[in-house]
Amino acid sequence: MDERNTALAVEERELPITEQPPLEKASDLPQKPARKPRFLGRKFLIYLGVLVVLAAAALGYVYYVLSWYESSQPENVAYSYLQKIQKAAGKGQLDTLASLEGLDTDTLSQYMTSLMGGDMSTEVSETAASDEKTLIFNALCSGYRMGELRLTYTGQKTKLGIFTADLWEVSSCKVTPYRFEMELPVTLKVTQNGAPVDGTLSENGQTIKYALSSSVLPNVTLTDLFGNTAPYSLELYESGSLSDYPVISVPSNYTVKNNGEELPLSAAVLTELEEYQYLYEYNEDIPKKATYLLCTLSGTVDVSVYDNLGSRVEIADQKDEVSIENQVVTQTMPAIIQNAPDPLEAAKLWNLFMTRDLKGERYGFYQLAEHLIDDSYLRNVAWKWATGVDITFTSSHSLRNPPFQVTEVTNFVAYGAKAFSCDILLEKELVLYGSTVVPDKMHSTFYFVYYDDTDNGIDDPHWAIADKRDIAVTE
Repeated sequence: MDERNTALAVEERELPITEQPPLEKASDLPQKPARKPRFLGRKFLIYLGVLVVLAAAALGYVYYVLSWYESSQPENVAYSYLQKIQKAAGKGQLDTLASLEGLDTDTLSQYMTSLMGGDMSTEVSETAASDEKTLIFNALCSGYRMGELRLTYTGQKTKLGIFTADLWEVSSCKVTPYRFEMELPVTLKVTQNGAPVDGTLSENGQTIKYALSSSVLPNVTLTDLFGNTAPYSLELYESGSLSDYPVISVPSNYTVKNNGEELPLSAAVLTELEEYQYLYEYNEDIPKKATYLLCTLSGTVDVSVYDNLGSRVEIADQKDEVSIENQVVTQTMPAIIQNAPDPLEAAKLWNLFMTRDLKGERYGFYQLAEHLIDDSYLRNVAWKWATGVDITFTSSHSLRNPPFQVTEVTNFVAYGAKAFSCDILLEKELVLYGSTVVPDKMHSTFYFVYYDDTDNGIDDPHWAIADKRDIAVTE
């Protein structure tokens, strides 16, 4: 090492430590510039937007396919056509879409005005189509039938691979006056534009079927038994108020009232009863089954029933239907009966005649006939017995004295001043040769009427047995 280098080395060793330059902090060191993160928001939004557009397009197409499938259904095809008809009516161009059968020039304008204000709808027609590729719909305006649509099948079409629809198109349309049918109780009177309307009586005689037609929306009015009126409407008909009403079935000689107001017998549906089948031609008071269909447009119902004696009948447990068949009886001859006969004496004659104990020609037939009606069912029965061979087989016998050991007359029923019935019990003993005793018992209901059976031009009625029915004996 030379002298110069040696001297420098000595100087460096002799420098104080404190005089050495301080170490630099890491924070003071030069820093590389921070790397800015990339901003991806714009690309993300673009990507998201594309997805939204594609999803919306897919959903829109699915919605379109579903709408197409739904609109392809025949009932919707028919409804859409009716909407076109309504618009055409508003423009006076109804004839471009439909055949105007039954509409003359005078009513067409009024008809189209009425059509524009109605609610259009369809229903499947009860008319059978000619083939499987044809459907028939009733065209309705505000619920009333005003025409017929005929749809024809034109093939199939598939979309999205899974939605296959049958295709239908309207092949013909006939627009006619408004038509509708309704079935109402016979107790409701029907008028259309103020004129009474006729209908067809149902088989049970309780309702009438109406088929109405009108060039405009029908103006029909209903009137009930009490004079209450209401305009007919489909809402009124479909509400059930015209079919859900109390039914009162009582004998026609009973009285029925609603809110204290008596229902006329002319308002009832009358049905003849088998029990009185041989009496109706001889007396108009003979009761029938009277069925009142208490359809009231006032909405208030408070029924009361009074029997054939005028007493009120308890019907608290019979709310929606009252059914009474029996007559109220008395144990003595009703005071209402005029010139009352002795029913027991007439019954005795009948009983003696039937055991061949009545004296006179034809086994006493003509004596009995004075208490019968000429050419009546009962008289013919008696004549057949008197002239037939069966009566000759009656065993020879004698009677006790008096002939009848039991005679009872009970259960009188008055059907008016000139007709009544009663139950008669007669018991006698037939003493056969050899002292054998055979009891003979008759327990029957006898029906009497005051009737003129002559044709002499003179009003000279008499009390007669019109019918007789045996009472079943219960031990």
